[in-house]
Amino acid sequence: MQIGADIIGFGTTVDISDAGNIILVGSDDYDNGTGVGNGRARAYKLICGNWMQIGEDIYNLSANDNRTGLDLSLSGDGTTIAVSVPEEISGTTNGKVYIMQLSSNDLVSEIFMVLQYL
Repeated sequence: MQIGADIIGFGTTVDISDAGNIILVGSDDYDNGTGVGNGRARAYKLICGNWMQIGEDIYNLSANDNRTGLDLSLSGDGTTIAVSVPEEISGTTNGKVYIMQLSSNDLVSEIFMVLQYL
């Protein structure tokens, strides 16, 4: 049985909290208007049977074609988010993993850790 309506434009990667009420979805080929796939991720919370976006889109503005959201992870309790940016510098294998926290008022907080790999 499907819970909530379809979430359009995502599905490259998906993770769900242990309780099943928070999901993190990624689309590494999302075009934000630049003509290339920058990618993005979003967090959703199940509220009254509907998936409602919490926080803003998670994406990287420093480079085009960086494939944000190719890999992602959500902690079991749904409060910690990790989102990959495999091509932080377009066309290279340099990348970052952004780790963020979901606050009690359902807003994605400032990034509190960035892991960079070269």
